[in-house]
Amino acid sequence: MKNLRLITSFLLLLLAMPELVNAQNDDQSGNSVAPYYVDFNSAEKTFIYDLRGDYLHVQYNDIYGKEKSIPISIFNWKRELVAQIMVDKQFGLNYFDIKLKEHAIQFNINETYVCQLTDEVGKKYEVNIKYLPLVKRIITAGIFVRPMYLQCDDLTEGNLVEFYGNIEGGKAPYTINWYVMNKQRTDFLYQPKLVTMKRPGYTSSIQVDKSPEYFVLLYVKDACGNEQTSTVQMTCEGNKKKINTVFLQPLFDGAPTATKFHN
Repeated sequence: MKNLRLITSFLLLLLAMPELVNAQNDDQSGNSVAPYYVDFNSAEKTFIYDLRGDYLHVQYNDIYGKEKSIPISIFNWKRELVAQIMVDKQFGLNYFDIKLKEHAIQFNINETYVCQLTDEVGKKYEVNIKYLPLVKRIITAGIFVRPMYLQCDDLTEGNLVEFYGNIEGGKAPYTINWYVMNKQRTDFLYQPKLVTMKRPGYTSSIQVDKSPEYFVLLYVKDACGNEQTSTVQMTCEGNKKKINTVFLQPLFDGAPTATKFHN
C-alpha cells in the first residue's frame, strides 16, 4: 500500500502542474512529449528512419525565406506518388508535424517510402522512411548517484550531487525527463529537464545543489510510446547520507563513488 501511495503521489503531481511539465514537453502536434524529428538537411541517404504513430515529424532549415510554403512529396518503393503536401515555412529552422489521417496517407507496414522536400531553387532533399506498428517493449531505466559534496553533519558548506541514467530496451529514440521534487513531492525544485537520446546508453547528467531531503525522478518514453520511470530519494538520517529507491527498501547507507539503482 505504501508503494502504491508513492506512485500515485507522483502521478498526481505531474497532472497537477501542467504549466511546469508541458512547457518542456508539449510539441507542436499536441503530443505529451517532444517527438524525434528527422532532419531533411542532414538525413543519411542510405538510412531508413522508422515512422511510428499518427504523425510524420520532419525538420528543415530554410536559407532563402522567400516563399511562405514548400512542397513535401511521398513516394512508395515503385516511385509512385502517394501524397503531396504543402507546408507553411519561414526563414530558419522549421518543424513540420504532418498528421497522416488529415492527408489520407496510409502506409503499408514494413514498406519503405521516400519523403522528398523541394526547396525554392529546385534542390531536392530526401528521407527514407518505413512505417512500423506501435509495439509494447520493456524499457530498463537505471539511475546512477554520485555525491560530489554532501556532508550531513554540516549542510552549511553547500551540497552537490550528480545524477545520470542508463537506458536499455524499448525502441530508440527516447525522450528523457528529469524531475527534482521537494520532500513533500508537491513542487519542483528545478524546471524539469528534457533530453532526447538517439540510442540506448547513458544519459547526460544533472546536478542538484539542494540540501536533502528531495526526490529525483527519471521518466523515459521511447519511439513506440512505451514508458518507464526510476526514482531515488536523497536524505540525511543520523548525520549520514542515505539514498533510497522509492519503490524498494533502502539499498545504501554510506558514501560510494557511484551507486546504481533500478526501479
